[in-house]
Parts: sequence; C-alpha cells; structure tokens
Amino acid sequence: MSDNLTTLKDAEPHKKLRIRQINPGREFRRKLNSLGVRVGDLIIKTNNSHLGPVLIKNLSMDSPAIAVGRGIAEKILVSCEE
Repeated sequence: MSDNLTTLKDAEPHKKLRIRQINPGREFRRKLNSLGVRVGDLIIKTNNSHLGPVLIKNLSMDSPAIAVGRGIAEKILVSCEE
C-alpha cells in the first residue's frame, strides 16, 4: 500500500483506491455516508473524463456505481492499493 495521497479527481482510473479522508466537513461526510461512501472504503474510479462527474464503484459494499461531482472529488483523498 502506498502512503501517497491524491484527490479522487486526480487518481488513476481502474485501480483499487482506499478512501483516506473526506475534507468538506461533517455534514458533507454524512451525505456521502448515505450514498455508501465512507472513509476506509475500497473503491475503483471507473472513468477518466476531464469533464463531467467522476464515477466510482464501492468494492467494500455490493452497490451500483455512483457519480460524484468533480468539485466533490477534489475533496476526497485516496491512496492506491495496488
């Protein structure tokens, strides 16, 4: 595992990522929790578009992929697990 943190927006697609930190604040973390996105979860970023939302699949839960806005993705710190 790497200790290097990057934003979800800048992370490479199709690699296993661990959510390490969510920076926007407590209320925002609660909203992400309701979508099934939590600190410590293992996810895969499924797209690499420079426009539009970032699509993620949560591997820690059996859930469908969700779209996260690029501004939000800048506030989620992840580390590569591969």
